[in-house]
Amino acid sequence: MPYIERDTSWMYFNKRILLEAMRPDLPLLERFNYLGIYSNNLDEFFRVRVASLRRLIDSAEELPTAERKKAKETLRTILRLNREYSQLFDETFAQLVRELKDAHIHIINERRAHQQPRGGSLVLLHGQDQWLHQPDLHQ
Repeated sequence: MPYIERDTSWMYFNKRILLEAMRPDLPLLERFNYLGIYSNNLDEFFRVRVASLRRLIDSAEELPTAERKKAKETLRTILRLNREYSQLFDETFAQLVRELKDAHIHIINERRAHQQPRGGSLVLLHGQDQWLHQPDLHQ
């Protein structure tokens, strides 16, 4: 079994979380939770690990050439995987939003909060990094 560098392995792990969001046997809102977990993980990974790799690459004289080369290869792999996974994330998010709409659940922001969806709908209001759910009482 070939050795997989730690940061590359982490990207594969986070993809498995993204794949959970694609499972049609899971409840719809739980699948959104997996998208959130994936996204939060990725944000922290880029703030910490990718930033560290970039610092290693930029430390011209302090790092041996072989180590700098390995860091560059790892960063290229991470960025390639991130492009692939970002497309998968976007496709999954769009699919889940369509499924919400089919279930008469609407995501709106504070600018659209005054608009009422059709009767029998559930409203998920997104604003200031929080989600509120509001049953539609206008049936």
